[in-house]
Amino acid sequence: MIASQPASSSTFDYREQFVRLGNQDKLAGLVHCPTELDTSQPFFVILNAGIVHRVGPFRLNVDIARSVAASGFGSLRFDLSGLGESEFRSGNLSAEERALLDVHEVLNDLEQRYGVNRFVTVGLCSGAFNAFQAAVADKRICGLISIDGIAFETPGFKKREFKRKLNYRFVRNAIKRRALGLNAYDENLPASQLAQEEFFEVDEDPTRLRKQLGELIDRQTHLKFIYTAGSDDFNGVEQFREMFDVEPGPRLQVDYYAESEHTFPICQHRQQLLENIQNWASQNFGPTNKP
Repeated sequence: MIASQPASSSTFDYREQFVRLGNQDKLAGLVHCPTELDTSQPFFVILNAGIVHRVGPFRLNVDIARSVAASGFGSLRFDLSGLGESEFRSGNLSAEERALLDVHEVLNDLEQRYGVNRFVTVGLCSGAFNAFQAAVADKRICGLISIDGIAFETPGFKKREFKRKLNYRFVRNAIKRRALGLNAYDENLPASQLAQEEFFEVDEDPTRLRKQLGELIDRQTHLKFIYTAGSDDFNGVEQFREMFDVEPGPRLQVDYYAESEHTFPICQHRQQLLENIQNWASQNFGPTNKP
């Protein structure tokens, strides 16, 4: 079934359509496609966050897909095999191997259906890790948006975290919550202390990840890494430099949302995220930036 959707902040109209994808149509997704699709522009592919259905936590994937489509880009949010409405994939494969195979089949399908051969992978948390690995594995992926994805502790992280925990408000709120057994939302608490959605943990080998990031940079992939205060393992843009020994620039952008929670449940923070993604997409892949 096709539903017409008005573009909220753009002149682009788009349609939404449920699709079956992959080998034997075992994967389920929803395509958000401009009525006049420019096949020279990349198609955005949005992955599951942990075990959350393709709508994403607090419907985050829906909002990203629609904002991208309203900017004139095709987008797909789909369920990896075994999640949501997608069927299980047989075989003795790891979670990462299954995800890579799913994405590969989906890109093949989108290329055949819509005539596109360039893609941007998007993901939150474990979805960001899968989006990153897919970008490394498939050269058709020319862009990556990673939200609270790859992060590992550095000496600088530990120093900054130590200073943060010396903050009077942090200590006061920690004592208050433990003494009174408070678990409810407290708007005065820093975002990193708020309850977060639980997602799959992924094993991260720093040496491997540094090598893979270097490969993406050498391929001139457009990279957008976004982190929030809700990430337990990341506390500032400086940490990205420490992790990878690279300097952010036009093709490698790193943003830190010091007030945002992991899943962007607050409207103001979510709107900032969506505008950030829209601007990044238009600047790098808009009509004046065709290959």
